[in-house]
Amino acid sequence: MPGTLVAIQTTPANTKKTTGTVQLPGERLRAPDQLSKVRLCFSCVPSYVARRRAASVAPLESSPGTTNLKIEVLALWLTWAAATAAAVFLARRFVTRIPLGVAIFLTLLPLLFTGRAFLRGEIYGPADLFFGHDPWRRVAAETGVERIQNPILSDLAFANLPWRAAVREALVNGRLPLWNRFVLAGNPLLAAAQAGVFHPATWIGIFLPLPLAWTFSCAFTIFLALLSAHLFFRDFCRSDLAALVGAVGWGFSTYLLFWDGWAVGPSVAVFPLLLLGLRLLAREPGGRAVGITAAALLLSFHGGHPETFFHCLAAGGVYFVWELLARDVRPRVSRALAAAGAAGLLALFLSAPLLVPLLEAVPHSAEYAARRAAIARGRMSQSVSAGEAIRRLRPSVLPFAHGIYGRSPVQEERQDGSGVPLGYAGAVLFPLAAVGLFGGTKSRLRGRALFLGFFLAGIGYGASAPLLLDVTSRLPGFALALNYRLVFLAPFGLAGLAALGADRIESLDTPARDLGITAIVAALLLTVLFLLSTPVFRNRSLPSSFVAVSFADETAPLLLVALAAFLRRTRPRDAAAAALALLLVERWLEMRGTYPTLPAQSLAPPLPTLGALPRTPDPYRVVAAGEVLRPNGAALYGLEDVRGYESIALSRFVETYPAWCASQFASHNRVDDLTRPFLSFLNARFAVAGPDAPAPDGWTLVARGADLSLFENPRALPRAFVPQRLRGEPDPAKRLAEMAEAKDFADVAWLDRAASSGEENGSATVIAREIGPDLILTADVRSRALVATSETDWPGWRAESGGRELPLTTVNHAFVGLWLPPGRHEVRLHYLPPSFSTGAALAATAVVATPLLVLLRRRRRLP
Repeated sequence: MPGTLVAIQTTPANTKKTTGTVQLPGERLRAPDQLSKVRLCFSCVPSYVARRRAASVAPLESSPGTTNLKIEVLALWLTWAAATAAAVFLARRFVTRIPLGVAIFLTLLPLLFTGRAFLRGEIYGPADLFFGHDPWRRVAAETGVERIQNPILSDLAFANLPWRAAVREALVNGRLPLWNRFVLAGNPLLAAAQAGVFHPATWIGIFLPLPLAWTFSCAFTIFLALLSAHLFFRDFCRSDLAALVGAVGWGFSTYLLFWDGWAVGPSVAVFPLLLLGLRLLAREPGGRAVGITAAALLLSFHGGHPETFFHCLAAGGVYFVWELLARDVRPRVSRALAAAGAAGLLALFLSAPLLVPLLEAVPHSAEYAARRAAIARGRMSQSVSAGEAIRRLRPSVLPFAHGIYGRSPVQEERQDGSGVPLGYAGAVLFPLAAVGLFGGTKSRLRGRALFLGFFLAGIGYGASAPLLLDVTSRLPGFALALNYRLVFLAPFGLAGLAALGADRIESLDTPARDLGITAIVAALLLTVLFLLSTPVFRNRSLPSSFVAVSFADETAPLLLVALAAFLRRTRPRDAAAAALALLLVERWLEMRGTYPTLPAQSLAPPLPTLGALPRTPDPYRVVAAGEVLRPNGAALYGLEDVRGYESIALSRFVETYPAWCASQFASHNRVDDLTRPFLSFLNARFAVAGPDAPAPDGWTLVARGADLSLFENPRALPRAFVPQRLRGEPDPAKRLAEMAEAKDFADVAWLDRAASSGEENGSATVIAREIGPDLILTADVRSRALVATSETDWPGWRAESGGRELPLTTVNHAFVGLWLPPGRHEVRLHYLPPSFSTGAALAATAVVATPLLVLLRRRRRLP
């Protein structure tokens, strides 16, 4: 039954029959009163994970499953209609009038790529990547996955999707998504930012099953990009058709469509809306301009990629100065600056619940430390030689020249951005942009210069051009950023020029035949470049069939644009409309399949042998050797893994890696030896392995099935325990070296204090149970004792007992510990950073103060 617990029986091979209970991720440890609330509040919401697990004994094609699928698809469509209608309403109310036909067109455009997933209740994303690893490879045939389509999307499968599952699990269970207990022995979820907790693409569809919630968010990100670009370009163009050309050029650019599922996508999608707000601030400073700018800043920041937000903010700042220098704006500079300050302040306060925890967490991360160290060593040059930069320009014109991920071989070892032509947005834009750039009145010269500047700057950044990257990287804030990602300025600038070109054609400023001539010239130039690039194709080992089809996909629409423009009966508006239609066709041909559309059951398919894991209140973690149970996939099953792949990881925790695992560049920490004592300290009680794998030394077999083997570690320590001895060591290097040699962490724990050989700890009995991310400790303390835990010591942990807060300390270099006085205690150890409370208070202040200030301002204006 949807939303309820289902009792099932599983019979793994070579094990006794066991009876288990299916639950939402993390439900194993939920307190009874919370469980009752969840059942009451979500009894009508289908439980994706529960249904997938029940599928191990209940076929998907059964009647209840079919009915649930229809309900879920209907819910997806209703959510899409409501969300897009609300966005259009707000745009019409506060920005500009949008004709109904244009609004419907914008709403339907994202379905060009996501429509199949919407119609069939599938996932628009790389769920197939899990099937390249055990244990999922063993059940691939049962889910309809035949091959892995696009391996470059691994971050989406192994990071973004599990993060979304963690957010959904917290919200469904009535908790704030502050802590992700499923990876790296616990890690911040909200403060890591990239889960996009507060972005509408995340929370609007969060009640949907995870595959459909993901599909919705990808489609909604594309919609926001299209809508934002249309609103901005409409302010430069005289018609909606021309603005639509620019909107499609931006929203369907390779940059947007590739980064769609990453946090980069939502963060950059509303860049045109930010520019529109800044344009209004410069020209018509007032409440409307302040609101639009603040909304764009909020959407970009809460997209979850602070680096991209910073890039958008920097580019927007340059554009704002550009607008202020306009001849007709100078008398209002002071008002514009004041309004811009108000917009920034409003966005700052409303973003505080995420911003303040982020600013607190980042300095404690290993990533921050690594980038700072690289800068200190002087090894942060991001540019390449001029010759190499010129070679990197080729994919901006011939997008397939260096290969395309998921469609051809890609030589990743070159490390030159091969496989993703991020500066490209469609060849149909080339002739339109030429028409927009050359000719026209002087009054539109600034607009043409603006978009040309964006385009050239973006191309330079995408090619990692020397001087440009060198100067940029020396500016405040840019040294820590990957500045090649400013390549998004190229498709935006090209889309802007194309919109001006379509506007000139539709408004009869230039004859349609000019479009035809430029389209033919563009096709000829592409042909010449294609022929000259033959050695490049050969050197890149690109199949001739791939090259031929890709070139046809790019040039055929250009020739059809020319044909439409040369037809005698073609009106200028029809020529512009034909160019728009052919741009849509071209982008679909070029970008189809970048994100695969897969059956919903391909995400977190049932793994029956996991049913042998105990459902007990005492918490435990799992681990696997090598690439088995690829992190962060355990989150999809509600399992807590000691490994993980995160945007930020606690630097002190990463410093313990040599004692139990190995770091991997841009990937998870890999465990190869399951006998390392530190794994026992980390509460790694169970290990997942291949179905034929032997038991590691010291581990015992729990269950073995056709999908996987499950082993138990009898030496695993509880999540909270009382070590027998305490050893002080103030030197971090010495402390880590001693810990790496330790055999039994139940015997001794290390503290950051004056050196000592090992004093006796107090005596206590501690029983730990877990409710969500919180640890509930029942302790009977006979003499003052230190309780050690294997919870990573990020700032924000609090321990409360009897209405008072207990002091915390750091044990074993990177973990939470606390002292308990004699007596019986019920301690709640929970993660609630004061920074989040401070941020929430600032946001609440802004919510209350803003309407009061607006009302006060209006009253002052009354006579």
